[in-house]
Amino acid sequence: MAGDVPPDSETNALPPPSAGAIVRLSVRVVVALVVGIFAVALALAGGTVHYIEGALLGAAAIFFLVYALRARPEKTRAQALGAPGADDGLAASAVAGQTAEKNASDSAARFEAVVEAHRTELAHVPPPERHKALLAFWRGELKARAMHYLDMVDQRPEIGDQVAQLHIKALMHAYLAGYLAGRGWAAREEAQQQAATVANAVCEALRGHGLNLDAFAFDLEKVIARALGEIVAMGVKDGEEQRIDKRK
Repeated sequence: MAGDVPPDSETNALPPPSAGAIVRLSVRVVVALVVGIFAVALALAGGTVHYIEGALLGAAAIFFLVYALRARPEKTRAQALGAPGADDGLAASAVAGQTAEKNASDSAARFEAVVEAHRTELAHVPPPERHKALLAFWRGELKARAMHYLDMVDQRPEIGDQVAQLHIKALMHAYLAGYLAGRGWAAREEAQQQAATVANAVCEALRGHGLNLDAFAFDLEKVIARALGEIVAMGVKDGEEQRIDKRK
């Protein structure tokens, strides 16, 4: 009928079996034949014991032959075509990665839009004393959980200023995300997600500066995300307190 796909079309055609699959099939068939020959030889030798041994070997030969035929390359390929393969998994991972990247981009755009909308009210956020406290907390977290990372940065004085700016921007972004949520200008869940997003961006930037982040026994991105998550929480608390003060 019109629209039917012929059985021999490229859509249903199976790719040729690999050399390895053919070799495995050949070996299994040869083993089955050899065992079968021994089984017949024992049976012809006469005697009850030989008959029993021959029967056992014959059963083993049949098993090997059936196993070889059930696992033949054509069947294996047909099963592979009917089930999700490695390419499907890679495609799904790529789609998931693109989705996550788009969500992160959308979240960053919303963050910037809210900051722009309340720029006047955020002009002095955080106040100097709070800023110092945030820096002290950040440095303490890195010293306690990522001392080897700080040592690596110290060994690269030519990028020290750039890395310091990355740190300050990251913690300020996290604090503002929390503050916006505390004021009711952004969703708290999205504010917390900023910690992971910013941590990933920081680590990518550090790799861009030539730092080998895989040399550590700890996951630097998780250390940074944890510290930024705490800073987000500080921002939420300050934002809530400011909102309450505004109502009075």
